[in-house]
Amino acid sequence: MVVTVTEPIVGRPLSITADLAVLATGIVPVLSRELAAGYGAELDADGFFEEADPKWRPVDSLKEGVFACGIGLGPRGVPEAVASAEAAAVRALRILTHERQIGRAHV
Repeated sequence: MVVTVTEPIVGRPLSITADLAVLATGIVPVLSRELAAGYGAELDADGFFEEADPKWRPVDSLKEGVFACGIGLGPRGVPEAVASAEAAAVRALRILTHERQIGRAHV
């Protein structure tokens, strides 16, 4: 099987010999910049949620308490989407637990 694509950097067709081709549906984000800004989040150049730091804070926005997960972060498989959802839940739980601990300290 030969797959032919247009290579954008050199601007000409490129042929790739492949043993297997896997087709996937493209994902187009529909979140508006205005809505994201209302939550204190930013969108990347492709229109997906922009992480505060891809390595250390991959589900956090620059605003404390705003998180994204799954395909809000960009195209990904089910295991990666689930992992990012778990990470966002843990980050949110950390904030909620911290507020309760502060409340108990003042009692």
